[in-house]
Amino acid sequence: PVPAGHHPATHRIASPQPRQQETHGDDPRPLVGVLSQPRYWTGAPDAPGGYIAASYVKWLEAAGARAVPILYNDSNITFHRMLSAVNGVLLPGGDSDISPGTSLRAAGESVVRESAAAAAVGEVYPVWGTCMGFQLAALAVSGDDAIFGKFDGPDMTSKLELTKAAKSSRMLRSIPPDVLAHATTSPGAIYENHVHGFDPGDWKRDARLLATFGEPVAWDVDRDARPFVALVEGRTGVNVYGSQFHPEKPPGEWNPRLAIPHDEGAVRVAQSLANFFVGEARRSPRRPELGGYTEDDLVMANYQTTFVGKGGYVDTHFD
Repeated sequence: PVPAGHHPATHRIASPQPRQQETHGDDPRPLVGVLSQPRYWTGAPDAPGGYIAASYVKWLEAAGARAVPILYNDSNITFHRMLSAVNGVLLPGGDSDISPGTSLRAAGESVVRESAAAAAVGEVYPVWGTCMGFQLAALAVSGDDAIFGKFDGPDMTSKLELTKAAKSSRMLRSIPPDVLAHATTSPGAIYENHVHGFDPGDWKRDARLLATFGEPVAWDVDRDARPFVALVEGRTGVNVYGSQFHPEKPPGEWNPRLAIPHDEGAVRVAQSLANFFVGEARRSPRRPELGGYTEDDLVMANYQTTFVGKGGYVDTHFD
C-alpha cells in the first residue's frame, strides 16, 4: 500500500514480473535502500518529514537497481523490516546534523551494523556512503568524532590521488582502465562539495577504521592543499564503501551556478562506481518478502517527485 500522504507515480507498472535468479546466482532485480534525511533548505515543502535527492535514485537506476526509500525517522520495527527487504543501502550526502544522539546518526549506525552482522555470517549486504553519508558510515565505525575535521572543499572539481591500497582494490579493478586514468589525471574528473572530512593521518591512527577499511584507496586536497580521505573500501568480507566526492552529481544535477562537471569523462567515472556498487547489491540474497513486502510496496515510485531546480537539487522525493 502507498504510505499515508504519499502519491504514486502515474507510470507505475501495474503487474511487475516475478523476481527470478540468474543462473550464476546474481539477482537481476536488486533493490537498494536510500536513507532519507531531515528537510533543511529553503524551498522544501513546508511540512515535517524527510527527503531524498532524486539524483541518488537516478545514479542507482542507471546501474540497474530499483531504489527504495528508507525513512531515517521510521519506527524501529519498520526501519529494520525495510533493511531486511533490500539488497544494500546508500547513505546520501547532504547538510544534516550527524552528531551523536541525532536520529540520522542512529539510523546510519543501524545500517552499518546491519551490514556487519550480515558479513559475520558470510552474507553480502553492501553499504555505500557519499559525502555526508560516507562521514556517517565512518563515524559509525570509529565512534570518535574528534577525527572529524573541517576542510575548504565546497563546490570544486578535482581528481583522485591513489594510495598503495589501490593496488588491491576490487572497486578500482572493476573500473575500465581509461576511466580510472581520467579519474586520476583530469582536474575535472570528480565533484567535491563539503566542509568536513577526515585527514589521512588521523584515519590511519584510528584502530577501528583500519580494522574495517584499512588505508584509504584514494585521497584528495582542498583549496588550502590540505589532504583528505576521498575513497574507501572495506577489507575482505566487509561490504562498506565510501566516497567524499559526489558521483551522482555529474549525471544527475544541473544547477548552472555550481561547478559540477558534466563531460563524458566525469559521467563515466560516476557510472563506473554505480555499476560496482549495484553489482555488489546483486550478490545479496535478501528479498522483499523477508520484510513482508512486495517490490511494488517498496520502490521509490510510491513517493512524489518535486522539482526544486532553483535549489541545490534538480528534483527531490519528499515523505
